[in-house]
Amino acid sequence: MTPCHKRKTGGFPILNSGEHGDVRPPVLDTAVTALIHAYLETLDAETPGFVQGLYLVGSVALGDIQPHESDIDFVAVSDVRPNAETVDALQHVHTQLHIRHPRPHFDGVYVTH
Repeated sequence: MTPCHKRKTGGFPILNSGEHGDVRPPVLDTAVTALIHAYLETLDAETPGFVQGLYLVGSVALGDIQPHESDIDFVAVSDVRPNAETVDALQHVHTQLHIRHPRPHFDGVYVTH
């Protein structure tokens, strides 16, 4: 799992463990980076503070993304369970994101801790 965004630290610590335990930043395609920034921007506008951590998983985290074929898989972490209003807002976020960035697809889950 590649941590992409941690709200508590206020930065974008993008790290990937190598085969021998070394840590190196993954190479992210510009389309992936643009989509992530658009998601976070839209998310903050619709549900400020809801997501504390965003992790990229799947082919992006493994460094095996295939342009025009792969989707962007994520796990978003929140401190609270979403209520009906938040679920509606998240649906709006993903609709707006798809309009602005139809490819690659941005698919994931929201979990609480």
